[in-house]
Amino acid sequence: MWGNSLGWFISFLIVAGTAAGLAYVQRQDHPTPATALVSDPQTLAELESLGHVRHLPRVVASARLERSRMFVLQGNGPAARDELQRADDPSVWDAVARQQRPAQEVDDLFIGCLRLDLHFGDAKSIVSRIDAEWRRAMASERRYRTLKLRLLLAMAFHRSGDRRRAIDEMAVALREACREGFVRLLLDEGVALAPLLRRVLAELEANASASDPILVAYAQGLSDQFGPPAFEEEGTPGDDTAEALAEPLTAKEVRVLQLLAEGYSNSAMAEKLFLSDSTVRTHLRNINTKLKSRSRTQAVAMARRLGVIR
Repeated sequence: MWGNSLGWFISFLIVAGTAAGLAYVQRQDHPTPATALVSDPQTLAELESLGHVRHLPRVVASARLERSRMFVLQGNGPAARDELQRADDPSVWDAVARQQRPAQEVDDLFIGCLRLDLHFGDAKSIVSRIDAEWRRAMASERRYRTLKLRLLLAMAFHRSGDRRRAIDEMAVALREACREGFVRLLLDEGVALAPLLRRVLAELEANASASDPILVAYAQGLSDQFGPPAFEEEGTPGDDTAEALAEPLTAKEVRVLQLLAEGYSNSAMAEKLFLSDSTVRTHLRNINTKLKSRSRTQAVAMARRLGVIR
């Protein structure tokens, strides 16, 4: 009896620890490029499977929510929406909403829906939803959540064409994030945030005598994490791909990108393509080099923007 109980308890700790890590890495000052940590498809699949096995619905829902974020950053709206629908477990998110401890201030279904509408819907229409939730978060003194919502608000203004308000909101969010030492909170929004961040950074540098040097260094460090700005601004997909890439992708690399966009893990791609795991990793390194991307999620987003994959 004790052996079975102990085995269950150890398994519970493993699953709970993995789920906690899903939230924890989003908040830490970590040098790993944006979206490169918990967005690995295999890790998410294993996390979801463990949640099912141990009957932990929050772990399952969290894995699906994170997978939806990954698809959003890759530019795959339909897949992101499907994962959000699968993550929609009211019993889970109602329980999360009742938690007021700092460790519970993680992305939830509401923020996932905001992120989806921000990228694939009418950005202007979500401003009022963000503002109302921001006020509730402020009243509850949920600092992480209020900062995340202010960041999404800045992005909504930016995408709807209100550049001045976007820069002002982003500047406030950046100062607050700098004081708290947050990094992943910003990086988790992907390269769509980079143009706005760099506009704020340019204003800080233009007014260097009145700017906090710590804030400038913090903003520069975040900007560096996003990589070169060549593919950040939205354009027409497929515009002169040959000129955009100094070295064209091979047919095999394009196929790897397609499978990556469908959520395949390294091992699943290796099995599908009859390749070794090391060969798949080599293809991924070559893809990142050619696209100048920092992660698999960023690579897929860039490939979609260039029209390499759909």
